[in-house]
Amino acid sequence: MSVLCEVEAQESSLRKAMTLNLNQRLRSCAETLQDRPLLVKLSVGDVIAQDMKYHPACLASLYNRERAVKSKQTAQCKSEMEGEKECDHIALVELVTYIFETQRNGEGASAFTLADLANMYDRRVQQLSVDSKPIHRTRLKEMLMKKVPDLQAYIKGRDVLLVFEKDVGPAIALACSNDDTMHMAKTAKLMRTQMKEHETKFSGSFSSDNIQSSVPKALLELVCMIEHGPDIQS
Repeated sequence: MSVLCEVEAQESSLRKAMTLNLNQRLRSCAETLQDRPLLVKLSVGDVIAQDMKYHPACLASLYNRERAVKSKQTAQCKSEMEGEKECDHIALVELVTYIFETQRNGEGASAFTLADLANMYDRRVQQLSVDSKPIHRTRLKEMLMKKVPDLQAYIKGRDVLLVFEKDVGPAIALACSNDDTMHMAKTAKLMRTQMKEHETKFSGSFSSDNIQSSVPKALLELVCMIEHGPDIQS
């Protein structure tokens, strides 16, 4: 028997729909259950305008069916969420293991780019769960630093680097050493440029003036600084 009835049953067993709340409740049930006949009937207008009537038992049955479907959907959603959490946990454990293994097997300080770690994490989660969503990098950084308290975060330009605390000192020393090497390379390049651009003429005999003028002044000053240190005059 139809949930909403007009003349099919005895008048004494029918109730008249008199509120818009009932109209909204019926529409919600019809959408949840995908009850096409009821959706078609409700699409014409609200139950009050159509002067609809219903059996209380049929209405209660409709509500019970909707409750059962929603309960099943909730259980399925909960199961999917638990599955996603399990996938996230597996991916995080594997990422932490990768960080420890890299640090242990590396010869020097190990620096991990947060963007690279996030890409690795997302790829692994996608392998475990098709409907996974990319993780926010800040959230991943917090999770990693919670799992590995020795990790420290540093900003380098647009990148965020994660470095073990015990490796910070050696990394700074290496950076300073690299700075000295770069200064030496720049100085050598400058001297080569000065020597290429320096011009001298041979007068046919060697004199002290000829010898001194044949060498760029900047090169002479560099040799003096190497031998005696910089000559700083106030």
